[in-house]
Amino acid sequence: MELQDLRTFDLRSQRHTARAAVDYRATRTLDLRASFTTTNRTGAQPWGVSFGQSNAIEVAAPIDHRSNDMNATAEWSNQRALARLAYDGSWFTNRVNS
Repeated sequence: MELQDLRTFDLRSQRHTARAAVDYRATRTLDLRASFTTTNRTGAQPWGVSFGQSNAIEVAAPIDHRSNDMNATAEWSNQRALARLAYDGSWFTNRVNS
């Protein structure tokens, strides 16, 4: 294989993250909290493939996905007790079909 037969490919990727959070003290004994984080990643990453033989090659695999994370909490407490109710959710979306 000669040097001019080698091909290069662009392997850049970008990750964008946004986060919002709120803490609210409803009363002296009740605290409410919520947060939301979203992360989007696009670009390409190296990936090894083989076509049935032992000679594997490296290709650029596309990346295009988003993940969302949410948390909500209500917490009640006094001098003798504490009660906490919480919800955590996470969603992942992959926009690359194959």
